[in-house]
This record gives sequence, structure tokens and C-alpha cells, in this order.
Amino acid sequence: MLVGSALKGFCQSAAAAIAKDPPQLPDRTPVLLRCRSAGSGDVVQQIEDQARGVLQGGGAADDPRIPTLLSVDGEIYLELLRHRLQRLAPTRELIPLPADAPALASSPMVLMTTPELAKGLNRPDPFTALARSSDHHQLDPSGPFQPIRFVHTAPTRSNSGLQTVVAMVAEASGKRPEQLTVADVRAHADQLAAIERHVTRYGSSTDELARAMQRNGVFWASVGAVYESSVVGVNSRRGPDQEAMKAVYPRAIYASTMRVILPNAPWVSAKEKQAALLLIERLQQPAIQQLAAAEGLRPANPAVPASRVTPALGADPGAVYDSLRAPKPEVVEAIIQVWRDLAKKPSRVALVVDSSGSMKGKNWRPPSAACRPTWPRSAPGTRLDCLISMPACALQ
Repeated sequence: MLVGSALKGFCQSAAAAIAKDPPQLPDRTPVLLRCRSAGSGDVVQQIEDQARGVLQGGGAADDPRIPTLLSVDGEIYLELLRHRLQRLAPTRELIPLPADAPALASSPMVLMTTPELAKGLNRPDPFTALARSSDHHQLDPSGPFQPIRFVHTAPTRSNSGLQTVVAMVAEASGKRPEQLTVADVRAHADQLAAIERHVTRYGSSTDELARAMQRNGVFWASVGAVYESSVVGVNSRRGPDQEAMKAVYPRAIYASTMRVILPNAPWVSAKEKQAALLLIERLQQPAIQQLAAAEGLRPANPAVPASRVTPALGADPGAVYDSLRAPKPEVVEAIIQVWRDLAKKPSRVALVVDSSGSMKGKNWRPPSAACRPTWPRSAPGTRLDCLISMPACALQ
């Protein structure tokens, strides 16, 4: 099973629990679960590449690298996966509709900040308010003159980042996401860029971004767009010198429903399908769903409470919000393109290598030719000033 990063802990815990008492096929073959995780965007890209290989490139359908089960951290990427695979096989429905993919857990998108700064974000228009403000005092007259430093994950790789950027465009346009058109996206590129000017960095993992935000404090990042479970996670692990974080729930947000996807595809054999259905049934049972609750997620099984979604851990179990729906896939692709080409805050990266004699140390020896860096030219028209290819052994 290849899962988005938000389900990583749950999937690993579930796999360990299932291994103690695995379901069996009619021939008594035990069925085990093995998990791999990646950003939801990476999950979609990997499956698209593998599907293209099987459907168009003569790739082996029984390639063990192709996962039997999938999950992405929300329905935007699920719809995008359906769309991209339908382009490869227009007459087939390789990926089921969201309603036909059983839910495992959910975790609403929130704005993570400190309790002191939360009041200024608790408003109907949090994203456009960020665009017209430079510090938290402008968001809340009783708040500090703390510069706004905003972080979210890259929407090209992470579901939380994509949901955040889609919510920004929807708020700027005054339309619900499912009503957006490609023209709407282009018309509001400037507003998206105005919000993104506060971004100080883009993460690839939502939970890691949340941990770094708490570890480094408000001068590193004062607002982060993360999952509710990320807030629960950082508060449950915070040290004595670290400030507690608080989840602010926008009035309209994505619920981030994480579903288990069984493709109707040539790389899923009849026996694998039979085994996968047994696992799906087990993953929905209360004993396994409690493992989702232990990760700070909201279990899909209504009989299992979200035991860690509590005010003590910065979350609101009774939060009321309008759950947003996914835009059309072509609109999502337009949003990603506008973000990447027009709105994304550029980065400047410097690599400094100290090769002076004082760095040699007593065990230093000259690197072999295989370990020396190379300096290939960048392709014409790229934005790279310099591209360095350095083998890992050169940095040992």
C-alpha cells in the first residue's frame, strides 16, 4: 500500500497489528500489509508513470513495485489521479470514484499558530487578510507587531499544500472550488501571489513542516497551513521550552478525507484483489481504527472517537466548518501551473564548500576521481545559474 504522508504512522501501526493475526484467503494464504509513504503528489506521479508503462509501454503488470492499494491525503489528488489515468485509458475507469473508495480517516486543514496570534486568523477571510497585512498587529489590533511568516507545503508534492492553494484561489474569487474555471484561476493569480509573498519556505511533508515550525519558533514561521493531526502531533511531543500551538479552523476548509483506493487495473490480479478486500475490511474495524485515533486523526468508523483531538492538544473536537469539495481536474492543473510559474515565491540557494587545509583533519585523503563533483552546463532558457552534481561520497 502506497499512502500519503499523513497516513504513514497509521499504516505502519496497522500493518504491525495485522501481522499478529492476518486475514486469510480461502486457500489459507495469510494476507499481510506492507506500507510505503510519499507526498500525495508523488503518489499520483508514481502511479501515473507505472500505469503508462503497463498500458502503453509494455511494462509488466505483475511488477512488484506497483502497489496494490493506494491512498492520498485528500480528494483533490484522488480526482486528479482519476483524471490522469483516464487520459491514459479513456474507455476504462481504473481508479474508483471517491464515494466508492472507503474512508480510513480524516483531518481537517487548519492554520497552526500560537494562542497569542490565533485571534487575528479567526475570521471569514484569513488568506486575503494575510495578503493585505504585513504583521500580526494588522490582523488583530491587540496583537503584537510580529511580521507574518507563512509556511505551507509545495502543492506539486503535498496534498495539504494543494488544498491550501486551492482554498486561497477560491477565497480570492468568491466562488466555491467546484465552481472555479481556468479563467478564474488566471484572473486571480495576482491575489494568490500577494498571499504567497509571506511564505518563507515550502515543505515536502506536512508533519515535518509543523515540527520545524514549533522547534524554531515564530520568527521562523508564525502561521502554518497544516492538518489538525499535525497540531495534535507537535503538542503531544513538545519539549518544556517549546510553546504550545493552536489550530485555527477557517470557516470553509478541506476535511482531508483519506480513502483506501483499490484500482480496477491490470496490475491488480484477481488474487490480489481478493486479498486487498480482506485488508480494507480489517482497516475499517474498531481495533485498527483506534490506531488512527492514536495518530491524532479522526477515524472514519463512527464508533471510534477521535480521542486525541482535544483542546489540551490544541484542537477543537467540535469545530464547525463548511467542508470544501474538489475543483475540476483541469482547474487543479491550472492552479498548480499558476502557482509554479507566477505565484510561487522564488528561492535563492547557496552551496558553500570549505576546502581549506584546516578542514582536512587527521584522516583526510584526496577523493578518488569518482567522488569529485562535476559542473554540467544548464540547458538554455533554464533559471539555473549553476548546477552542481556531487556524489555523496564527496561529502563524507
